[in-house]
Parts: sequence; structure tokens; C-alpha cells
Amino acid sequence: MVRRGAGMGDPVRLLIVDDEERNRDLLCDLLDRPEYEHLMAESGEDALALLERQSDVAIVLLDLNLPGIDGFETLRRLRRMEGCSDIPVLLFTGAGLTSSLVAEGLRAGAVDFFGKPFNPEWVEAKVASFARLYLSRKRLERELRLSAGVFEYARDGLLITDTERRILTVNKAFEKMTGYPRSEVVGQTLRMLQSNAHPPDFYDHMWRLVERDGVWEGEVNHRLRSGTVMPQWLTIRAVTNEQEEVVNFIVSLTEVGSHITDRQQLYFLAHYDSLTGLPNRKLFVEMLEQMLKHAGRRRREDGPNPMLAVMFLDLDHFKNVNDTLGHEVGDELLKEIARRLKGCVRGTDMVGRIGGDEFVALISNINTPEDVAGIATKMQKAVEEPVCYRQHEMRVSVSIGICIFPDDGDAVAELMRRADVAMYQVKASGRNGYQFYTERMQAQAIRHMELEKGLRRALENDEFTIYYQPFIDARSGKPVGMESLLRWDSPEFGRVSPGEFIPVAEDCGLIIEIGAWVLRHACLQTRALREEGFPPLTVAVNLSSRQFHDTSLLDLVDGVLAESGLDPANLELELTEGVIMQESEATASTLQGIYDRGIQLSVDDFGTGYSSMSYLLRFNVDKLKVDQSFVRDLPGGEESRVVVQAMIGLAHNLSLKVIAEGVEEKAQADWLAEHGCDEIQGYYFARPMPLEEFREFLREHYGG
Repeated sequence: MVRRGAGMGDPVRLLIVDDEERNRDLLCDLLDRPEYEHLMAESGEDALALLERQSDVAIVLLDLNLPGIDGFETLRRLRRMEGCSDIPVLLFTGAGLTSSLVAEGLRAGAVDFFGKPFNPEWVEAKVASFARLYLSRKRLERELRLSAGVFEYARDGLLITDTERRILTVNKAFEKMTGYPRSEVVGQTLRMLQSNAHPPDFYDHMWRLVERDGVWEGEVNHRLRSGTVMPQWLTIRAVTNEQEEVVNFIVSLTEVGSHITDRQQLYFLAHYDSLTGLPNRKLFVEMLEQMLKHAGRRRREDGPNPMLAVMFLDLDHFKNVNDTLGHEVGDELLKEIARRLKGCVRGTDMVGRIGGDEFVALISNINTPEDVAGIATKMQKAVEEPVCYRQHEMRVSVSIGICIFPDDGDAVAELMRRADVAMYQVKASGRNGYQFYTERMQAQAIRHMELEKGLRRALENDEFTIYYQPFIDARSGKPVGMESLLRWDSPEFGRVSPGEFIPVAEDCGLIIEIGAWVLRHACLQTRALREEGFPPLTVAVNLSSRQFHDTSLLDLVDGVLAESGLDPANLELELTEGVIMQESEATASTLQGIYDRGIQLSVDDFGTGYSSMSYLLRFNVDKLKVDQSFVRDLPGGEESRVVVQAMIGLAHNLSLKVIAEGVEEKAQADWLAEHGCDEIQGYYFARPMPLEEFREFLREHYGG
């Protein structure tokens, strides 16, 4: 049913969805304006069918309580329909606007809410606000279509930038001349076309003239997307407003030559990374050598001079992206990260890619290390922003090592090596940060290499041992399971802390082999305890991110269970929130495989990482492990009490078990048991112990 207003121009079509005629009529009367056209539907199905036919609906007013599919499901289906993803949808209900209802509505795609009975002023104001936005957008679209034709089909390559010189749009001729599609250049600056064929101060001088005269023209050698270098006639004009303030720049490109020489092509292939277009290691080293020579001359002639910084950058967990989503997606991620890193530095600085997920930066003319720290922080924030490609959303972080000339060295190899050492120190400290090189790091780098060699020997020479720390049932006080904890007694280094050797194993890839060793021996020893007459115990084995994303994980688990004869229900795999939150098809498939085998899945260090807990609903999790940082202040700490009680309540509402780790005092254990915690782990009951001691511990509780 349609009711038309008497207005002219673009009608604002309102779709009113309510199964009660009096409500539809009431809303029509409240929203009786000449510019409004009312479309009405009695159910969600009718509304969706109408939207299939009527593509220009401006606003949807949707009742939640509908026959058939309800308002939430109607909204979710609407959002998946072509051309409907941006239509404002206002939900209304007579059931009361509770926080949970509003949250579900927002997740489904609602933009606003109102209740029944209707508040006339409220409804009119909300709809009028969205109607004004709709009409403004329509007017702007008409104006843009008129001017876009001239811009889009000009013979010269044209682009428009903002006052920060970031590209807002380009025309078809620009795309054809440079090879860059509009989607890759919007948001970037003209630096993306720089070929290093001009002196470092060339572009600074060019922009100074634009700022002074309002225009600049000249021949520039630009790097195309293919990597070739092409001479082009460049014209830059400043656009000002009525107050003569610069608001935009218009740039035009005209081809000067129609071909490039083989020599130019060979130069590009030898000096630039073909994937990202960034300088490669060879060009980076050449530029660093030149800058060091120049700095050396200045020091001899003028005394002290500004410093320069060498930065080594390594993307954290990039391998997981390649392993789970494929190299095509990984390449797109690298290209986007390269673009962002370039946007973090000045035109006189350099960002390069030296292989894989490793980047370098050369920052010149700095006065203090704090200048570089600011750039490093900017790079971190830029890299952490999600990268979307097709249906995938990827998040990575970056570890950055920084070395300063002349304080940390005055030779190319020395500066690069020390920046690399600083970067690895960031990796060892937990990743996602930056550090400046110190002499102490050199000793730590040597220690890292020695431990890596020692770990390889440890696997061959059977130097590892599994210790067990029991899980205690909070009600009965009996052990019901245990966590397997790896220990390394090295003939060369003595007892090495897991906090030291596990990160080394992850860095060098040995964590896959070591993890397989732990899983196999933990299952064999747990099965042996069962055969000795002890009750069935659940053994928990930690999986690192690299282990979890290894494509052979499920085959390994199947083989170990078959060899050991352990019931899958007595195996618990522990993952951190960060691993589970790396949502992908591969992650979901592996988690489903764990569930299908009847293996338990627990979330370690719960509450310390991501605030989003939707994964608890999406994946089949069995147990939450409350981190010891929340247990430490119990029972006296009010904030800890509130947080832990909330965690226990959340878990039990989702039919999950809760275990608290790091329990060291009786008062903590009593409080946790009183408030419903299922299992407890910590020094109050027992420290981690080797198998023989653990067997004796079980005898004390179960006899035998």
C-alpha cells in the first residue's frame, strides 16, 4: 500500500512495517509532509519483497514484534540485500527499550530506536533528521554527476588532493597513464609516484613554489604501477576559497614520452621491490652509504650535525596470514602496510622492503631520539589498523628496532645489524613495540643464538621434561586434572626458564616439533596413570599460535590419541584469546575439528586480551581460565571480586566451566569455591612437579 505526499522533486519514501493497521495509520498521520511518500507492509516478508521491487526507499520504520520473521531477522536480511545496506532503519517496539534489545538492534544494523506508544515530537524529529540527510545526499549526487563528466573524461591525467596533499580522487586518464586504479591511490600522496630519479630536496622545492606562487609546472620522472619510470609533464595548481585559503590542489599529468629505455627498466628491477614498489635492500644500502658519507663530511667541516636513524620493522604473526588465508591475501596485506608506512615519514626519508615481512626505514635530519620515537609510534598505529581484502579483515602489529647514527655506529653493516638486534629484542619482549639499540642487547642477541642451537640439541638428546600442576575440584578438594608444563634442563645452560626458551622456539620454528613432543608425552603419561588405577584425569596442553595454525595439527592429535589410547574427553587444549580471535575459515575449521573429536577446549588468560567475547558464542569452548592477575587481590580487592564474579556468571550462563589459576592462599581458594568457581590451580595446593612426584600426590588423595 502506498500513500503519496504532494511534494515536488525527490520524494522521501518511508517504508512503515507493522502488522497492526492502526499503528501504520498513526505513523502516516504523524509523518504527513508533502515531501514524504509512505510505503507500508504488514510483515517482514512483505517488506523484503517490496524492497526487492522498490530500490529507492529512503528510511525504514520497522516494528520488532511481527508475524513470521521478527524485526531483528527482517533487518538482518535487509542488510544483506543489494542496495539496502545503507538505508537508515529505525526500530520501534512496545516491549520497552532495554539495553540488550538496543545492543541486538545495533548489531543487526539499526540506526535509531523509539517506543510505543509513539511520542509524536520524537518520531517526527528522528525521521526529519534522516530525511534531511537523504535529500542533501541526493542534491550532492546530482551536482557531482554534472562536474564529474568533465573531470572523468579529460584526456590528461587529473587528480585532486586535500591541503595535506592526500589524493581525494583521480580520473580515468590517470588510471590509464599510471596503471594505478582509483582504489589504490585515494588517501595516498604524490610520493607514491616518486622514482628517486630526482634529488631528495626536489619535491620540497617544488611544493614551496606551489605555496608561494599557487602553481608549478615541469617535467618529472614518475614511477608507474608496473615499476617502469616515465617522464611526465606535471602541473600543480592551488585551489582557494573566498577567504583565499588553500582548500585543494589540482594536479594534471601529460605524457612526454611513449616508451622507456631498457636501462631504466633494469635499474628498477635491480633497486626496487616488485610487489610493493619500495626500495629494496640494495637501494637502501646505497642510500645509507651516501647519507653516511655526507654526514661524515659535515662533521669534519662543521662539527656536530643532526643525527639519522635506521629502523628495522618486522610484522608480527604475518606467517599466520599466509598460512591461513594464502599468499595472495598476504601480498595484498604487504602492499597496504607498505603504503601506510610510507605515509608515516617525510619526503626526505625512505621506507624499503628487504624481504618477506621485513621493512626498513631511513630517517634523516633528526635532532633527538624522541623524534624517531614519534615516527615509530605513528607507524605502530598505522599498522594496527585493520586491513580489509575481499571478505577478509586482517590485523597485524609491528616490532621496530632503532639504531642512531653516530651514537650506535658509523658503518652501514654495523648500523643495520644493531637495528636488527633491537628489533629482535622487541620480539623477545612480547612484540608490538619499538626499542632503541643498547650494548646490552648485543649480549642478549648472542644468548638468543646460543639458546636456539641448544634447543635443537635438546630435541635430539631428550633434555625436556614435563611437569604437572593439578586442577583441584573446588567442592571436593580432589584433583580432577592437570596442566602439562615443559621444563628444560640443559647440560650447557642448566635449568632454562620457559619464559626464556619458549619465545626462542617460536621465533625459529622449533615450537612445532617441541609442541608435538609435549602433546605425545603428556597423553602417554596420562594414559599410563589411568592404567595404574587412578581415576580419569584431564590433561591440559598449551598450544602456541604457530602450533594452532599449523595445517597438520589435527593429524598430529589423531596420531597421538591413537598411539596413547587416551580418551579424547581427557585431553584439553589451551588457547589464548588472541589465537581464537584471529577469525578465519582455517581457525573455524580447526576449532570445529577439535570439537568433533570430543576434545575439550579452554581459553587461557581469560579477560586479559580482547574485550569482544563473541567468540564464546561462535566457537565450542568448554572452559575459561581466569588469569592470576585477577586472583592475586582476592578476596580483599573489591575490583577483582566484581570482575571474577562477572566472569564466573558469564561462563555458567554459557554452560562453561571456570578454573582460576595462581591461587596461593586458603582465603583465595575459599572465596572462589564459595562463589561457584569449578576448579582451582595454584601453589596453595601444589607446585608443578615431575611425573613421579605427581603420582605420589595422586596417591595421597586417592590411595593406591
